[in-house]
Amino acid sequence: MIRMPGVCNGDAETTVLCHLRMVGLTGMGMKANDLLGAWGCSSCHSYCDTHGMDGRTALLEGMARTQAYLLNTGLIEVSSEAEISHDS
Repeated sequence: MIRMPGVCNGDAETTVLCHLRMVGLTGMGMKANDLLGAWGCSSCHSYCDTHGMDGRTALLEGMARTQAYLLNTGLIEVSSEAEISHDS
């Protein structure tokens, strides 16, 4: 659900989960949790991996759309008892 205008090839056959890369969460041999990913075609995935902050912004927007879809369709749930830590 990255949908980069002028980049997206629109081919559902090439859709993969594009994972966020972030120091402290990922690294050599460590992929981010699947919740930190967005569905994208092969072209959008390549763009996110090679276009610095523009790619990261596109991935984060796609991640929000992917999570919203998963929540709205009931494929993932947020517990009403989930605790939010306010520690620094």
